[in-house]
Amino acid sequence: MFEDCTAILKGYGSVDNVLEDCEQIGASLRATISSWNLNGENANSLDGAEDGSLSLLSLGSLKHHKAQKYLTNQPTLLSDNVSLKEYQLLGVNWLNLLYCRNLSCILADEMGTYCQNSQPDGSELICHSGLGKTIQVISFLAYLKEQGNKGPHLIVVPCVDFFSFAE
Repeated sequence: MFEDCTAILKGYGSVDNVLEDCEQIGASLRATISSWNLNGENANSLDGAEDGSLSLLSLGSLKHHKAQKYLTNQPTLLSDNVSLKEYQLLGVNWLNLLYCRNLSCILADEMGTYCQNSQPDGSELICHSGLGKTIQVISFLAYLKEQGNKGPHLIVVPCVDFFSFAE
């Protein structure tokens, strides 16, 4: 029984160590993101953002930012027909920040909006409006290539049949 209790307490200690490491990583990321504040506000504040999230309102225009390894313009390898929105460029910077720190990330796919409407002629209008996660990843890979990093890179995506959504 004593050995079982010792093993359990050792496991608790391991969990505490992992949580402490995560808190340190989070604090470091939060400090870097706070430096992205462009409106002249307190650099230690994330404009009332909760749980370390970033308020886009506190960023102002990204075009004049001078932080090291911070993309102020979209990669030149992107087509001239593509124009990243400010929040998408911010997403590319988030990917780059994690990449530079050897951290993995997930861009959640539940952020977009899906709709399906029946049209008067009996046809179905299917639309999907997202935040542009795909172009953010493509932009990030283009940026890495511009920096001389041609990979290999692993990108994991779910295998989903789009038409199954229409059922």
